Amino acid sequence: CYDRFGRPVVVFDNSVQNTQNEADQMKFLSYCFDLACKAMVLSPSQSSQKKLMPQISSPPSATPPTSPITKHVIFMRLDRFSILNNPPMSTTKMTLEALMNVYCERMGLVICYNCPQYFVMVYRLLSGLIDKKTKGKV
Repeated sequence: CYDRFGRPVVVFDNSVQNTQNEADQMKFLSYCFDLACKAMVLSPSQSSQKKLMPQISSPPSATPPTSPITKHVIFMRLDRFSILNNPPMSTTKMTLEALMNVYCERMGLVICYNCPQYFVMVYRLLSGLIDKKTKGKV
């Protein structure tokens, strides 16, 4: 999906996480971000590429954006965040490292939706690991 500015949106929802294998989780995370990067360059006139990637549709706007889309949005759905479905700290750390080191220039905005108090405490603990540039996007 896309936001109103035509940027692809990557949704994080740890309550539907169904694997315990960290390596597979990181591969899937990379796949999602790579797919979002491909969606940034996909314009409505590139119909041949749409056939190769059927899960990506063009942005909902009727007119293409005036400037190229170079950022994506991360939407973190946190209304069901709890200590019981929280990923292991090592997975969280690896995710943060990927966001800061690999995808930092592609990340335009991070939206934390319905953060419970527990998440706020976890974020404060982890905020020391997040660089200032990335922290400014949250």
